[in-house]
Amino acid sequence: MFIKDCQHNFNAYMAPNKEFRTGMAAFIVFILLFSMLAPPVLVNKPENTFAYSTRFGGNEISSSLAFASQKNASPALSTRSPDPQNLLTLHRLDHLQVYPFTYHNLKLNLASRSLPQLRRYINYIERALPHELFMEGPRASSTRIQTDFKIIKRNNIAPELCRLALATRKTNESPHNAVENFFLINDSTTICKELPVFLKEGETHHIKTHLTGHIDLIQVRFGKLYILDYKPNLKKPENYASQLYFYKEAVHKRTRIPMNKIIPAVFNSYVYYELI
Repeated sequence: MFIKDCQHNFNAYMAPNKEFRTGMAAFIVFILLFSMLAPPVLVNKPENTFAYSTRFGGNEISSSLAFASQKNASPALSTRSPDPQNLLTLHRLDHLQVYPFTYHNLKLNLASRSLPQLRRYINYIERALPHELFMEGPRASSTRIQTDFKIIKRNNIAPELCRLALATRKTNESPHNAVENFFLINDSTTICKELPVFLKEGETHHIKTHLTGHIDLIQVRFGKLYILDYKPNLKKPENYASQLYFYKEAVHKRTRIPMNKIIPAVFNSYVYYELI
């Protein structure tokens, strides 16, 4: 056996017959000593590189995003993992009922690189949201209009994540809340839940008064904003076309994100539909 690094040969003839065990022991000792004396070889990863998947757990996603957000991150990976709950900002909005508007700080920072308008709107919500609008008037979820929009079934990971959320929900936790929390913690593209939106009077020609709503989930993927609404019963997805359209128009008016970059969708544990 030839050892390239030390330029020595080792074979059974160096310790024949009953001396072979002794020779092998000497060989093993030599290898151990050589490995300890040889200088270590470090393999550095480029800074700010990361990979994450919707299949990761909360701690893994949070750790990956935290690593990606550090401009001076060390090549050595830390064994400490931030608590996902500390990465969330929660505002309980009392709009006739309590809506837990929550956003993920690190994922919002990353999404702001492609859609800074979302960050600006969330800042506006925290400073000057007109709460009085939400105390009266029609809701997007209960307003129906005649539209020629189509709802198309798409392939998406949302139903699979939904099933995981329902399978792991806590005792006494509502299915709706379990799905929202699971997406916010475990899905790398979900930025916030229960986002309040509104249309002022005169901002849409479909109705004469103002309109309000709370969007279940907001995702940012490939430079586009996705509006996701969880509906356990989706036998007739066309029934939700009006609601999705109003959500899309409200997000456009409040953020100025172009309409072609806003994709409304509805889903449950089995199917996923987008409004086109």
